[in-house]
Amino acid sequence: MHEIREFVRDARAQFEAFISAVEWLVDYPLRHVESSKWDSFTGTTTIDYRELMGAHNVVAVKTEATQGHMEAGSTRVVLGGSRSDDFVLQLGEIERTQLGCGS
Repeated sequence: MHEIREFVRDARAQFEAFISAVEWLVDYPLRHVESSKWDSFTGTTTIDYRELMGAHNVVAVKTEATQGHMEAGSTRVVLGGSRSDDFVLQLGEIERTQLGCGS
């Protein structure tokens, strides 16, 4: 029983540290990339994405062309501007790193 309490206390401390480290993310738009089409001639990717803001579960899909590659199924934070070119952070990387998943 003592080991369980210690484990829960450690897990809670790690969770609180993680939440405090990523708390700033709530100030930026979050987008989930539904699909992407790479155009090697122009060097752009056309993406279909959904804005993940608020509690509403029905969100319209928007389309935009961006510079460089952007993979479908990713969730990203828009830092700096409103265009997807301003995507800087892919949340899957935070999840895998902080939660110890993957390689």
